[in-house]
Amino acid sequence: YGFMKKQRILVCGASGFIGKNIFERLSKRTDLDVYGTYFKNRALASSPPNPKIWRVDFTDRNSALKLTAGFDCIIHASALTQGLGVVNSRPTFYIADNLIMNTNIAEAVLVNKIPHLIFMSCSVVYADSPLPQREGEVDLDLIHPQYFMGARIKLLMEDLCQFYSQHCHLRFTMIRHSNIYGPYDKFDLEKGHVFAATIKKVVSTKDGDEIIIWGRGHEKRDFLYVSDLVDFIETIVETAAMKEFAPQFTILNVGSETGISVSELVKRIVKISGKNIRIKYDPTKPSLGNCIVLDCGKARKMTGWQAKVDLNQGIRQTIDWHIENENYVT
Repeated sequence: YGFMKKQRILVCGASGFIGKNIFERLSKRTDLDVYGTYFKNRALASSPPNPKIWRVDFTDRNSALKLTAGFDCIIHASALTQGLGVVNSRPTFYIADNLIMNTNIAEAVLVNKIPHLIFMSCSVVYADSPLPQREGEVDLDLIHPQYFMGARIKLLMEDLCQFYSQHCHLRFTMIRHSNIYGPYDKFDLEKGHVFAATIKKVVSTKDGDEIIIWGRGHEKRDFLYVSDLVDFIETIVETAAMKEFAPQFTILNVGSETGISVSELVKRIVKISGKNIRIKYDPTKPSLGNCIVLDCGKARKMTGWQAKVDLNQGIRQTIDWHIENENYVT
């Protein structure tokens, strides 16, 4: 690519946790011309304001078509997401907007002939299993009812992209990532996912006090530090122009391939924090009790990628980042 024009890349959702990490990393590269989008909060996307970050409402079809024109690659990390607490109390709030955004962005890629779409799918599409799951092992009938619509929305976008790929010469890469954590996550007790919410609890709790964990802590999850996910995205972007790299449509798992229970995770976070904190479980609160771990053999074979940051290191880095950036609120 040294003698060719810079790849123009658009990161949809550059004010969100994953999108912001992707935007910041790719923006440092001199061989890429990177733009980002936000919807509600420009300050989350960039402070001070960055002229390469644009406000857009992807639920508006015309806006999606207009804004995406002329790019070589679109990384779709734009979504309404919340923790289990919010989803449990308002289970329908995210459905329509996510469906419409996904449909509009996929159509915009098709109409504007964008060479490559990278879609951030999710391990939410997998059912409870004691074994690491491969890309072909999706069974909606077995998915926990709490996850069903979230999984269906992701799978519908994957199906739409697969259909489009059969009728054009564009590339669609679907990334089913595991539970991501690290800088810019939602460190919020109501909105945050389990990792960030636990970090928040531990950091804000005094020695000798206790924290309350929802459920019994039996759920097992595959936790991946966000820089490892961004490494993978970077690899996909770098090799996008190589015809032999991948078929027009591909689905790739990206995770640590290691399951850890919420109970064990909380104990590790408390230990690494250095605090003397008691852990109490509240089985009356929402929890799922299931196990989701990814098999990433396909991604490794295709790109040579593998996770670098082990869980203890990632916990330490995340605690340090949150303490240094405690005023950062998503």
